Amino acid sequence: ERLLVIGEQVLLGFERDYGLPIVETVRRSRHDRIQQVRDHILNYCEQTLSISPNAHEPLRERVYRIQRSLEAQAGTLDLRTHEAIARAAAQLLNFNAISDGYV
Repeated sequence: ERLLVIGEQVLLGFERDYGLPIVETVRRSRHDRIQQVRDHILNYCEQTLSISPNAHEPLRERVYRIQRSLEAQAGTLDLRTHEAIARAAAQLLNFNAISDGYV
């Protein structure tokens, strides 16, 4: 139960960090909320890097494309944007590990 409380706080932090409407999201299931955060992060990264989204591609592969594109565009992005996308990509891989049962 204690881990669920911690997980809830972490999820709320993600929702706040990415500007998702907290009032609406807390009424949804944890699974739906995680999916919403994942989708939001993916959209942010892909739009910022001008990557065409492929909804049929597995999450891990989409993140790898984001990371490759980020590396290729490193010289053209400001440091803050580069760091934000790198952090977001790492978060997406963590979400993937959790949802695939690695953790």
